[in-house]
Amino acid sequence: MQLEEQSEKVSTASEGVVEVELVSGGMGQAIRQLRSRGMAKKAIARELGLDIKTVRKWLAREWAPQRRGERTEILAPYAEMIRNRFPETGYNAVVMHRELREAGSKVAYVSVQRFVRPLRAAAQPEQASVRFETAPGGQAQVDWGQTGVWIGEQKVTVHLFVMVLCPASIRTAFWRQLETAG
Repeated sequence: MQLEEQSEKVSTASEGVVEVELVSGGMGQAIRQLRSRGMAKKAIARELGLDIKTVRKWLAREWAPQRRGERTEILAPYAEMIRNRFPETGYNAVVMHRELREAGSKVAYVSVQRFVRPLRAAAQPEQASVRFETAPGGQAQVDWGQTGVWIGEQKVTVHLFVMVLCPASIRTAFWRQLETAG
């Protein structure tokens, strides 16, 4: 049985958005209706896409609208301090959290991260990269590395050198080779 009414998801926005009902009245009624038909709690949960604990809860009591409370901003008393000090810390949330703890706040690190995220984003300029072209063979990427390989029953460390020419260089070198051969 597919119901048109579904449980709405709760917003996690921290901008003071009014949050929606956790379980709608129709969903509570559907839970009771399915139970009255003799359906097991787990089957109801699967059918409606709910957690079993939600089904148990709404079978144990009458449905009433529930809403999550509005978030109170725990960092509101420290907002000015954070805005002034955060650029001086190099936009480091760990340092900001430590300083808030030293100032007497019992705030969690995650709350500090959430609070400073828009401040950090506003402070970072949009990064652009400048494209530049080089002459054929004028640019390459070189990497060194090592890995272990098995030779027989013994593992040996092999040192690697990889050099990759830029695509224009490879193409030009290939065509030059063909012209000199032909």
